[in-house]
Amino acid sequence: MRRELSPFLPRNILISWLFAAFSMLLTLLVAAVGQGIGAWLGGCSWIGITLPLGRPVWALVNEPSIHFASLGAADGYWLGSLALPLLLALLAPTFIPRARTAGAELLMVQLGWASAVIGLAWMPFLDPSDGHLVHWLDFRRLAAFWIWAAPAAAALLAFVAVRRLLKLLDTASPHAGLAARLATVALHFWLPTAGWILLTSVLAGPVFPRVLAAVAIPCGAAAAAAFFGGVAPHFHALGPVRARTWVYGIAATLVAGALVWGSGRPLANQRAAGVLWGRPLATNNIRAWVVPRKLFPRR
Repeated sequence: MRRELSPFLPRNILISWLFAAFSMLLTLLVAAVGQGIGAWLGGCSWIGITLPLGRPVWALVNEPSIHFASLGAADGYWLGSLALPLLLALLAPTFIPRARTAGAELLMVQLGWASAVIGLAWMPFLDPSDGHLVHWLDFRRLAAFWIWAAPAAAALLAFVAVRRLLKLLDTASPHAGLAARLATVALHFWLPTAGWILLTSVLAGPVFPRVLAAVAIPCGAAAAAAFFGGVAPHFHALGPVRARTWVYGIAATLVAGALVWGSGRPLANQRAAGVLWGRPLATNNIRAWVVPRKLFPRR
């Protein structure tokens, strides 16, 4: 029994919330990078980025032709924003090496949760007319209901993150019951997710009901993981949260917040900021609602 690892310990809850904020902000950047890499592999030149809260993120690119978006080469462009968060959600909870501390465990499970819930369940549903997955399904002549495959995948990956989190509970309290498992999930995953939805609603406007329905799918999977229980404790002994973890966590969250705010803050008339480091050509993908600022303006 290791009380210092308990997910109900106030310092563990607070560091988990800090890592949740960092992970959700980071997921926006990861999704945009995924689209940028996919676009580059398809022959585009990557010239900028926008990270709005109330819309899907966009890697701003110059496309090789006006018909690029409908071509097979554009699959990475449309799906890259899902592929990279999916990969992070798969790797973070279990496979990415980390220090043997409660802080490192909480960081990785929050990365896994945010990558799944924000990257796969939240973002594809934010814009029903101009979303990445919506466009891809339309261009490939696939039924619109396939968009729900994204939150279904998020549910499977969220299940992994929850089971990893519950290992901490089992290490601290081997005989914890269903109520304790559900409370752990609620404190560490559901509350930060609700906070993200509230923040987005305040800054970028009301959230569509189907976005909430999509997010509810992995949240339901988290409840199912708590219900089944049966989690073995960690094989290696874990240390408590270290003091320097707070310093690193706060610094990383501030940097991530500054990047997101500078690259996607809400502007008047439902527009959002963007950043350009390249010169747009006639075949760029910059949306009308993006107000890009040049990162390296000419003097």
